[in-house]
Amino acid sequence: MPDAHALLRDVLSHPDDPARRGVYADLLISEGDPRGTFIAQQSELARLSGIEPQYPALLRSTQRLQAKHERQWVREHVARIGIDPDSFGRIEISATLNAVFDRGFVVRIAMGLDDLDAQYEAIAATEAIEGPELLLPGTVGYGPHPVAASWTRLKIAVDDWVTSITLAEVLNWDLARLESLDLSGLDLGSEGARLLAGLDTRLGDWFEDYRPPPPFADGQLREVVLTNCGLGDEGLAVLVSAATLAPTRLDVAQNRIAEPESLDHLRADRLSRLVSLGLSGNNALGPHLGRLAGWETLRGLRHLSIPQSTPPEAFRALFDTPSGALRELDAASAKALLADPAAVADAAEAWLRLNLGTTSLGDAGLKALLAAPSTASVTDLALNGCSLSDKGLGTLVGAGLQRLTRLDVSSNKLTDAGIAALTDWEGLAGLVHLRLGNNRKVTAAGYQALIDAPGFDPVVLDAGKVSDATLAEALSERFGDALRIRT
Repeated sequence: MPDAHALLRDVLSHPDDPARRGVYADLLISEGDPRGTFIAQQSELARLSGIEPQYPALLRSTQRLQAKHERQWVREHVARIGIDPDSFGRIEISATLNAVFDRGFVVRIAMGLDDLDAQYEAIAATEAIEGPELLLPGTVGYGPHPVAASWTRLKIAVDDWVTSITLAEVLNWDLARLESLDLSGLDLGSEGARLLAGLDTRLGDWFEDYRPPPPFADGQLREVVLTNCGLGDEGLAVLVSAATLAPTRLDVAQNRIAEPESLDHLRADRLSRLVSLGLSGNNALGPHLGRLAGWETLRGLRHLSIPQSTPPEAFRALFDTPSGALRELDAASAKALLADPAAVADAAEAWLRLNLGTTSLGDAGLKALLAAPSTASVTDLALNGCSLSDKGLGTLVGAGLQRLTRLDVSSNKLTDAGIAALTDWEGLAGLVHLRLGNNRKVTAAGYQALIDAPGFDPVVLDAGKVSDATLAEALSERFGDALRIRT
């Protein structure tokens, strides 16, 4: 009988070898350990493109396994970083640790600065961890953090006013292996962009103890997420010209990027590998998005988020023929675009995830969208705040979206009749995430229909505000940890 501890060490020493991971998963499965099934299924999901017939069932299974067992899997890690695991339920532990699983192992976990030296290596002894989500105060100092030398990914979470000088302090650690960096919410500005680019900054003029960090190697940064970092047009221009970047993912959403010429900067050669691009929230760019027409990189994008001001003609210019690669679109609040649902439907050969929330899509718009062959493959559909009535929900139910695993129809105009139609839908059993909150005409009768629905076993059910204590208790008894309500 192979030794499980030896096989685990072998996996952690060769994290990119699927064969070793498979052998370890098989051993756990033979011992009746659900972690083995989770490793095997998440590994298979990572291999698939998403449009294969088996993809939705695997996705549902992994999400249900994680929901059921995550508390047990991260219990030891919770205790290590100073949290009493018995004082938290599954939902609270997940939210506290933000544990990210990839191919069955924790690859990122949230922790404070004090936990690094004391606890990080202990976690790395049992998980294929690639780096932390680090909760930082306003300053961290230039002291060494030896464990940083092993990180390939890092997310910095804001616990105070965190600016470019704090980033400079962190970049002075040994980050020679870092490939993925998420600095969302940090007030970086153009000086922070210059730090990432390895260029001189003015920080030494403002801070006496400033130490210029060693630059990243050319092409080192492969995933850069800088949502709401105050980059502006100047910061974006610095980033996309930086030799240190060769990203497959670049997210510069909500960065006050306003000049149409900034879109031209995205055509830089070092961005030719992009598969994910985030531009949402930079609303001055929306009317000019068509400037990217003909950019060859668009043909390889899998994920795109767009400014809410994007009109149909600008979006159509990007995809004059359906993309064979594009699978995910975040068009939240893009009301002008969704006045022409066909512009979205025609952009891709097959959609997996569509975020169309707060677009006032309406019943007729939803009907037009779901009539397109490209939407039959959708697994994740956000329609919150889309002015949908029971008629629109009926259209969705009748569209035969058997691959759907996540559905958000919160903040619409649904009534008990619409919820009843939903519970009669055979696809309900496949939903693992369902949001219904803020449909103010839904009463206890509608919620009771959900309670009585056979086969409905969600990981998350967001029912919104439920003021009836008896109803809240009945929902809680039926759905347990999956339930999200406000009383």
